[in-house]
Amino acid sequence: MQQLTRQTDQCVKCGMCLPHCPTYRLTRQEGHSPRGRIALVQALISGSVRPDQAQSYLQGCVACRSCEQVCPSNVPFADLMDSARMQFYPVTSKSSWIVRKVLRLLSSPEAQRFWYRLLWLGGMFGVLALIRTLPYPGKRRVRRMIDMLPDIRYPAGWSRPNTGRLANASDVSLFAGCTGATLGQGSLQAAARCLAKLGYRVSLIENPACCGLAARHAGDQTGAEQLQEQMLNFLEGSHGTIVSMVSACSLSLQELARKQGSADQARIMDLGAFLLKHRDTLPERPAFAKGSSLHVVLHRPCSARFCGDDSWSKIIKALPGIEVREIGQTGCCGAGGVQFLTDHPFSDTLADNLVDQIEPACSILLTHNMGCELHLRARLRLAGRRIKVMHPVELLDKYMSEH
Repeated sequence: MQQLTRQTDQCVKCGMCLPHCPTYRLTRQEGHSPRGRIALVQALISGSVRPDQAQSYLQGCVACRSCEQVCPSNVPFADLMDSARMQFYPVTSKSSWIVRKVLRLLSSPEAQRFWYRLLWLGGMFGVLALIRTLPYPGKRRVRRMIDMLPDIRYPAGWSRPNTGRLANASDVSLFAGCTGATLGQGSLQAAARCLAKLGYRVSLIENPACCGLAARHAGDQTGAEQLQEQMLNFLEGSHGTIVSMVSACSLSLQELARKQGSADQARIMDLGAFLLKHRDTLPERPAFAKGSSLHVVLHRPCSARFCGDDSWSKIIKALPGIEVREIGQTGCCGAGGVQFLTDHPFSDTLADNLVDQIEPACSILLTHNMGCELHLRARLRLAGRRIKVMHPVELLDKYMSEH
């Protein structure tokens, strides 16, 4: 509690954060601004406000961290909000069942593989399509979760790509994130192939499978600490470069290593930043028919914007035969950890604002954060937009496969 008090006391109430906060821009309510949320946390600490009175405001934060980028007092707002949730709204048996189930699923690769196989079977035999159409209680939430899913492929699992006989090959460990080895199978294999073609020996980090960020955002202190301890133990016993597929995980792993005073921060890189180092060796000829132009939209997640990473923008724009438009430079999609799973209206409105920016000619939406990918896919399907949502590395892999 003392650390939380110190963090809130850093805020000088200047209000510079207000115009940068997506939830404040939506509501124009002080309680839905960073300054207002800090004031509410101070009131919770002093006991002048009950947790139930402040809950809708504090749980409404989408964790975009835009406020931190403009704060003159360097208030660690993300840490502050995570600590406040863990202190005043911890995950217990009385918490939302969907949050509890999702957090348990994210920390268990075995459970994910089991449910992935069920989903594959459900898709094969038309059960998922039936669930989306039949009337029943709670259909809206169930359909929402089905609409988030990518095309479910046969659960083949991880396979190491063949690098040939490369005497000077370096080791690269791929971190797929919570659901990367299941829902992100296509992008994971695409990343492995791209790295192998650049001369790297690629392995998959299967345990730990989660960095603990989602648990922190949800207020699950015990779960977050366990996952972070597992990750720190892995970092201490590993070597070589660790390449993260997911922008939020990249930032989380780097900050975790920095807080522990570990030198491992220098060898943790986002996939886009790592591939950008090899920009000169990436393909320069179009993989599509001569004269054709592929219209894609590139979404820049908040976590990438926070650390100033525009690597994927530089990579995709350098590929010929593609017309690229970017969204998300100033707006959040509202995924916010696991918040988009709880059917929060802010999440839907923020995502719909981005969906409205996508032109009809667009056929592909690229994003390198899994939460954003799932959330935007669901909102696109609800809007009746037939746009494929995928990781940028899948498009790069198509180019490199023909190079």
